[in-house]
Amino acid sequence: MAGRRRRTNRARFAVRNWPSYDRSLARRGDLTIWIAPEALHAWRGGGRQTYSDAAIEAALTVRAVFRLALRQTEGLVGSIFRMLGLSMPVPDHTTLSRRGRHLAIDRRVNAGDGIDLVIDSTGLRLYRRSSWRRRLRVGRTPWRKLHIAIDPTTGRILTEQLTRSGVHDTRALPGLLTRIDGRIDRVYGDGAYEGAPTYRLLVDRPQALPVPQAIFRPRSTAIRAADALDPLSQRGRHACYIARHGWRSWAKATGYGRRNLVEATFSRLKRMFGDRLCGRTLPAQQIEAAIITRALNRMTDLGMPVTERFA
Repeated sequence: MAGRRRRTNRARFAVRNWPSYDRSLARRGDLTIWIAPEALHAWRGGGRQTYSDAAIEAALTVRAVFRLALRQTEGLVGSIFRMLGLSMPVPDHTTLSRRGRHLAIDRRVNAGDGIDLVIDSTGLRLYRRSSWRRRLRVGRTPWRKLHIAIDPTTGRILTEQLTRSGVHDTRALPGLLTRIDGRIDRVYGDGAYEGAPTYRLLVDRPQALPVPQAIFRPRSTAIRAADALDPLSQRGRHACYIARHGWRSWAKATGYGRRNLVEATFSRLKRMFGDRLCGRTLPAQQIEAAIITRALNRMTDLGMPVTERFA
């Protein structure tokens, strides 16, 4: 089969804004980026809480960015306050662990007049406890599934959801879409989202016309049965087009190549923060995933490379 494959030259790109992107990479290590003045002003909590949610989130963000343990996070935040000459209390590792399980984080986003989405999921391993050693020996490594929806224009993660490993992508999709207010124009996804329930979910979305355009790669079974599908439905149009013109023509006509941006986002996330979650319980892991995605968005806002193809 190797002799029958069509050989194509791999595309090559060059970064055109390297000076500004180089400065943004250096700023990622600036501690003032991760402990902003807004968090310092709202550091103390109200009522019976000594620390506000902003303080806990800032400390846990520092922990995620620099890959520290909770005790090391406590020491780093304390040293920052001492260098700044601030007499502010520092949450201990027990408080960070306890408050981090039920931290209130605003995950809603406003899409405005219209936005495109690229959705996908990836796996994240869990912290290896001693009680899991037997399962690890037999090859049953525990893990979670992270579902995200990104803006292909800016590369920012608009919303995320962490589920157990057995949750299918289509079951997590409603939770992602309900956190996005405004109008959605297009939704890109792989074949895991292709199916009648996903199309029905987008059609029933409460927004002004037109309805979101679903661009999911049809499965081979749908293409073989293209003549039996409704030609007026989105799923039927995609399957019929592929059956007549082929995959490459369909991908070029629909812009399906934008779905690769979510794969690049997963690569950046795992290179920056690792592929393992430290939380012991699912609520703590969900908060940890939310903090990681927000930290990656902050890195994205500092600057991203502008590439141009030259070969």
